[in-house]
Amino acid sequence: MTPKDEPLIGSILSEDEIWSCTTCGACEAECPIFIEYIDKIVDLRRGMVDEGLVPQSLQKPLKALEKRGNPWGKMEKKRAEWTKTLPETCDVKLFENGDEAQTLYFVDSITSYDDRMQNIARATACLLSAAGEDFGILGKDEKDSGNEIRRFGEEMLFQDIKFQNTEAILGTGVTKIITADPLP
Repeated sequence: MTPKDEPLIGSILSEDEIWSCTTCGACEAECPIFIEYIDKIVDLRRGMVDEGLVPQSLQKPLKALEKRGNPWGKMEKKRAEWTKTLPETCDVKLFENGDEAQTLYFVDSITSYDDRMQNIARATACLLSAAGEDFGILGKDEKDSGNEIRRFGEEMLFQDIKFQNTEAILGTGVTKIITADPLP
């Protein structure tokens, strides 16, 4: 077999090497000849996902994202529970309840569900409220931003979640979106 005929995955690059890349961009930033690696790694992952070669550690979060819209598989109705501990001076509207606002605060999964990150959501909401911003959140209608899903190479799931978020956002009539985790 000539090098040209060798399969890329398994002989030149191992599956572990492909999945261990964090896609952080540090290699691209430091490369003296500006080689762009991330798109190639993600393309390799896409092909592996299509062939069912997904690491065991990613299978559960990807299934949870598909079923519940977040990597933990937590109930959608609990996405806005962090708002229940806000001070009275901090008003957060919920589009799922029919509230209207000009701005959407797209909270995303980690900030909605992770106890350690919910303080960021609370602080952001209180800051927006103190600044007089007319804003609301999607609550149970919000799905994960999909940033990691796309980097994992699960393009179809990313497109599905992107579509669901787009429909939910368009249904609010907002003119502005504020988020700490923008879609790629």
